[in-house]
Amino acid sequence: MRNIRFDWRWVGVIAVLVVLTNSGRLPWPVTALAVGAGGAWLLYMGWRVWMREGGPPERAG
Repeated sequence: MRNIRFDWRWVGVIAVLVVLTNSGRLPWPVTALAVGAGGAWLLYMGWRVWMREGGPPERAG
């Protein structure tokens, strides 16, 4: 059982899913904040992949 690692990203994914599921009952700024935060995180992760060591990926062709 020592190899189990806790990843906080799953907590964020579950929180965004809960907000989106209850978006009809929550005020629209809460839903917009959850969607915006999730999108910003995805952009950040994509930027990290793009700027990884070795430079941006090259297009085949």
